[in-house]
Amino acid sequence: MTSFTKTQNSNTLKVLQHIFARPILAALIVGSLIHLGKLVNFMIHSVNYYDNLHQLLKTGIIFTLIDISLPFLIPLLVVSLSRKLSTIKEQEFLNNFPDSNPDLIIKCNKDGEPVFINTTVKALLFEQNIPIRKTHLLIPEELKSTTHENRKLPSQLIHFINDIKIEYFVNVSHSNELFLSGRLLNRESSNSC
Repeated sequence: MTSFTKTQNSNTLKVLQHIFARPILAALIVGSLIHLGKLVNFMIHSVNYYDNLHQLLKTGIIFTLIDISLPFLIPLLVVSLSRKLSTIKEQEFLNNFPDSNPDLIIKCNKDGEPVFINTTVKALLFEQNIPIRKTHLLIPEELKSTTHENRKLPSQLIHFINDIKIEYFVNVSHSNELFLSGRLLNRESSNSC
């Protein structure tokens, strides 16, 4: 395959992606092409397209509107539905991503209360005999504020829970939600009595 062919294929793919990323544009192009195909078909068979459309109008305005709009509505429906399904699939992947992460992942609302914990956090809570309703024990005190607006938060924190040292990396979203990604640094010996 020559580089010209690869470039041409790449450009064609970009154009198609651009068109089909916009359902209304895709519907307009596909619907117009269907109507153009019908026009060419009528011309080949020596039938006047507009006379045929006029005859259709005589049978009823509803049938005429359906005949004209259907080539536009079907592509609009197909492209919109496929975009919606791909968005749902992408959202499912993103929702499962934190759960499959081996690090501790905690999402807190703007009041510092946990609203999401992944399976690694749940396992740590279970291991430490901490009920899930007390997940807030895993959150460093510096982050348990009523608001994080206009406050400089550390990007990295160390927190101890029982005999475990956890290093957290902190991110704040635009809506002031906290995203904590933590990893266990070490486990101190619990036999030191």
